[in-house]
Amino acid sequence: MKPVCTHIAGALVAVSLAFGAVGALAQSASPAAFPEKSVRIIVPFTPGGGNDVLARIIAGKISERWKYPMLVENRPGAGGNIGTELVAKAPPDGYTILMGANQLAMIPYLYAKLPFDVQKDLKPITQLANTPLMFAVHNGLPIQTVKELIAYGKANPGKLAFATPGNGTPQHLGAEMFMSMAGVQMLHVPYKGAVATWAALMTGEVGVHFGALNSAFGLARAGKIRLLGTGSSKRLSMLPDVPTVAEAGVPGYEADIWYGLFTSGGTPDDIVARLREEVVKVLESPDVKNLLNGQGFEVTTSTPQALGNTLRADLERWGKVIRTAGITAQQ
Repeated sequence: MKPVCTHIAGALVAVSLAFGAVGALAQSASPAAFPEKSVRIIVPFTPGGGNDVLARIIAGKISERWKYPMLVENRPGAGGNIGTELVAKAPPDGYTILMGANQLAMIPYLYAKLPFDVQKDLKPITQLANTPLMFAVHNGLPIQTVKELIAYGKANPGKLAFATPGNGTPQHLGAEMFMSMAGVQMLHVPYKGAVATWAALMTGEVGVHFGALNSAFGLARAGKIRLLGTGSSKRLSMLPDVPTVAEAGVPGYEADIWYGLFTSGGTPDDIVARLREEVVKVLESPDVKNLLNGQGFEVTTSTPQALGNTLRADLERWGKVIRTAGITAQQ
């Protein structure tokens, strides 16, 4: 039989090793040491849209500050669900983050079953920016105002086609809400990505588009499309002659797209705080803020809690629109 002291010594060694392992894990998860490798921003849509533009600006600036680069990966498909699932199921260590938008508040109502829960499996980091939906028409249409759009649509039911980046996207739901409030029907034509929708509008393949300001701004300045109104609560300083949709004929209408960063649920709060700190520094720097404002984004950073509250509020808001219009992802 082995001496008791041998067992005690062995136990002490085991305890020492256990505490050493815990200490190593704590050190590796320390925000002071983070990051110790590249961080990925997953954009769940095709390149060129608002999500992609924001992700690349943020990643580029943070890569200048960190030893390891922040990389952008486009993982489009299934209405953004493929890229979102990748983040939701990633290790909770802060190295995989999602460039999300208010579409996260829509997909739970569009799909009968999701492989993730947007509130439980994703952890908010910070809101990034907002951009209002813009009502645009093809230059060849005899429509100059929102009221004329409504009148034309009522006189030609189902003949006006509008483009969106996909079924159930914020652009689609913004259009559905407009049609419901204005009492007009138009034909929905979904495309794969935001870039394709603007191309369809410019060529006349569709007559109407409800799109994000960051894309519409440059095209309108170049005279390639005609802007009728904005879904913002007030007129935009960069487009003072474009009325809000509410003042132009649909009182109470308001629709925008917000963007925010999320990571996998269970990620330690201190790592989330570290990520938020770096992103906010980048977004609130004058050069980045001016760059984004010039592209139609309004920088709107937030706490993780505030972004979570925004997501919950939008789940209720857009859930009503989706149920009322009977929209599903398979339409």
